[in-house]
Formats: sequence, C-alpha cells, structure tokens
Amino acid sequence: MTDAHDAATTAVAETVEELSRRGALLALAAAPLLLAGMTIAAGDADADDKVRCYGINECKGHGSSTCRGQGTIKVTRAVCKAKGGRIVG
Repeated sequence: MTDAHDAATTAVAETVEELSRRGALLALAAAPLLLAGMTIAAGDADADDKVRCYGINECKGHGSSTCRGQGTIKVTRAVCKAKGGRIVG
C-alpha cells in the first residue's frame, strides 16, 4: 500500500472516531432531557386519563342480569383507587 492510501485510511478512521465521540456526547447530553419529558408525560397520563374501574358503581356485588356487563365504569386512576375499585384491562 502507498503512503497516500495509509494517510487517507488514518484520516477516515480518525473522522469516524471523532464523530462517534460527538454522537456519544450528544446522546449523554440529550438523555436527561428525554427522560424528564417522559416522566412528565407519564405523570400527566396517570392523572388525567381514564381507566376501566371495577366495583365502584351501583352494580357492585349484584349478580343480577340487569347489571351483567356493567360492573366497570371509566374514571381516573385516582378516583378508582380512592373508592376501593380495581383497575381492569
């Protein structure tokens, strides 16, 4: 191989290594921001999104045919827990 080829190969390897270092630094810098955003989004979803809650409506404990299939209602997770319900599906 020629000296020119060796120099070009070395230059390419150094460029790739530098880009890899920069990419890793960028990823390290961005990770906390992404995690903070995900935590905030998850907290909002838990507080506002409605879930299917079993055992807190007027059909609780009734096995009659009038209540069949109506034992769950949609409420927030906090309301379901506060009323002693069970989150389903």
